[in-house]
Amino acid sequence: MVKRIIERLENPTIEKIGTLYNSLAKEKIAGYGRILKYYYEEQSWLKPKPPTFQDFIEFMQNNPPSTKGF
Repeated sequence: MVKRIIERLENPTIEKIGTLYNSLAKEKIAGYGRILKYYYEEQSWLKPKPPTFQDFIEFMQNNPPSTKGF
């Protein structure tokens, strides 16, 4: 499914792929896509300590949701 989503997008990003994976009906970046971008950028699986909830809140404040469609 992910492969097909990537093939159909002109400019696939983690946010877009995650949003459409979560719901194919979405036309704008959703919270799920933003969360995936956060974890992808932070590469938390490579760090000994996972990010805190405050880290996530700060990321969301510094990277507001997109107001544009795909």
